[in-house]
Amino acid sequence: MTELGGFTVTYADGERLVLGATTKHWPKDTTEAQRLKDMPRLEDMATSFPPYKDWGEVAHVQSDEEALAQATTWDLGETGERVVAVSVWAAQLLNGIQFHSASGKSSPRWGKCGNDLAGKIEPGGKDNVTGLKVVLGRSRQGLHAASVRPLAPRYGDIMLEICSLVTGMVDAVSFNNWGTFVGMQTGNTVLLGLSTASLPASQPHAAVTTIVSIGSFIVGAYITFLVARQFTPLRRLTLLLSFLAQTLLIVLAALLAVTGITPQDHGGVGDTLGDISIVVAIPPLAFQSGVQIATSRLLGLNELPTCVLTSSYADIAGDAKLFTGLDNPKRNRRIASAVLLLIGAIASGWIMRSGVGLHVVLWIAAGLKMMLVLGVWVLMEAVETEEIGHGQFDQGQART
Repeated sequence: MTELGGFTVTYADGERLVLGATTKHWPKDTTEAQRLKDMPRLEDMATSFPPYKDWGEVAHVQSDEEALAQATTWDLGETGERVVAVSVWAAQLLNGIQFHSASGKSSPRWGKCGNDLAGKIEPGGKDNVTGLKVVLGRSRQGLHAASVRPLAPRYGDIMLEICSLVTGMVDAVSFNNWGTFVGMQTGNTVLLGLSTASLPASQPHAAVTTIVSIGSFIVGAYITFLVARQFTPLRRLTLLLSFLAQTLLIVLAALLAVTGITPQDHGGVGDTLGDISIVVAIPPLAFQSGVQIATSRLLGLNELPTCVLTSSYADIAGDAKLFTGLDNPKRNRRIASAVLLLIGAIASGWIMRSGVGLHVVLWIAAGLKMMLVLGVWVLMEAVETEEIGHGQFDQGQART
């Protein structure tokens, strides 16, 4: 193939060693006429992201069809043979590789092997090579490399607890001023049902506001999951963009309030609910709520949905270790999320009651989300390369 993603070494005793990314993303049917450049990319493949950059190394095949027709395995029989040398093509990246056995057999050339050979590794002499260690993976080019490396979800729970605080603040603003929620879509679904009977009478636009909120929320979550499926969910860049998007959407809603485009109900008496322009600031806030809850799923912390508490209350009540010590992280997270959401709503209510305007609450919420952007960059640690694309083998009897 024209790109080196990874390979598997199978020893005569059946032990297997996987190096790099040997996944379903690479075609299993070598007769398939799929163009290589259209194949999905993973960060473990020998390619930069984004966009794909050709470093100038030429391939030893002239077409995608010719590359796909190459053998994807090197079969050395049931008993195997000793691998005695490895040819390597490399420049800025590891571009290509070829194995050689003691009987003089050579594997197919995998990767971009059209340039001059960078070197041939073999035992003997002063070097006395006894094995080969190969790291297949991403280009490490400063900021770019740091942004695309997968992350360990450490501190993810703290970040989502802050998101729960923001939800309390933003939903309080939305319900008090526009009679609808932007995060808690269960309440919106009930309001939508009531609107079919023209209830509540004080909210003539309830159908519009709830449909817009639910729709924006779903679209935000859908796009987040769609992007995550294309790239590694826990990549630093993915989480940075997620929290940055949430920040900017809250900033947009704050600007709509500051400029008077969306009305504010300073007294909490519902005098804005008859104005259809209350719908204007709902889409960005509901969209960011959808992005937020999708991000909680990507972090693998399902006990912190950040936008709803009904299931959390049920899970707290059903926890067999509810009254045990502090060593119950899921229970602790659920309780902390509920408390912080309540605190956010209380803080939001008193800030609006003071008469300074809802935009102040939104500016504070945007500031908290911006802290999460910085937190992803500073606090969350990248997974070590050895965990995601690293392997080593000695000169055993390799079979494939």
